[in-house]
Amino acid sequence: MTPTIRTVTPADAPDLAALINRIIARGGTTAFQDPFSPDCLLAEVLQPPGHICCHLAELDARPVGFQTLFWADPTWDGPDPLPADWALIGTYVDIGVQGRGVGRALFQATLAAACAAGVTKMNAAIMRHNVGGLSYYSGMGFRDWRSDAETQSKRYDLG
Repeated sequence: MTPTIRTVTPADAPDLAALINRIIARGGTTAFQDPFSPDCLLAEVLQPPGHICCHLAELDARPVGFQTLFWADPTWDGPDPLPADWALIGTYVDIGVQGRGVGRALFQATLAAACAAGVTKMNAAIMRHNVGGLSYYSGMGFRDWRSDAETQSKRYDLG
């Protein structure tokens, strides 16, 4: 079954908060540890500062995943800052739906938005123990480029 992909709206925040909170509660695939309220998810993940796009995947009119893309923060003065023409990507697919093409369909929409926005590289920071996430991003064409004790960063070069 092919998911329907559309742009996230603020009205989607309650359903997507429930989705990501299920992922957080299960553990093992996201760095997030605390559940999100819909308003917090909207402000920090769905439409954060530097927002480029956020797409929602639906199967039978039910949200089953989302992917967000936003510009790297040029004011970040912490460790390992990214250039301003890089974007950060995050993918969240509901429990029991992974491996069914949801992430691939989301990435096609995100890739088009990234190209239109002038993104030169996308960075995905994946928890090292998230074997499915590491495999997904590799399958989309991301390459390893930086790592630390907890995360493996993969990048996708556009252009």
